[in-house]
Amino acid sequence: MKDFIYSARWCELLFESRNKNYGAYVIRMREADNTLIAWAYSTSGVLAVIGLIMWVGGPSKELIEKYNDKNPPRQIVYDL
Repeated sequence: MKDFIYSARWCELLFESRNKNYGAYVIRMREADNTLIAWAYSTSGVLAVIGLIMWVGGPSKELIEKYNDKNPPRQIVYDL
C-alpha cells in the first residue's frame, strides 16, 4: 500500500532521525488542519463581503447614473 506523502506515517518516517521540534515537522503534521482553517476563513470572508453588499443594497441609482456612459456607442465604419 502506497502512503500519501503528507500522511502521518510518511511524516514519521521522514523525520525519524531528525529534530521534530523544528517547524517543518509541525507544519507537515498540521497541514490538513491548516488547509481547512484557511478554507473556512476565505469562505467566511467572501460570504461577509457578499452579505455586506446585499445588506447595503448595492450601488445607488444615482451612482449608476453618474457613471453610465451617456454617449451612444460608436459605430465602426469600414472603408472597402
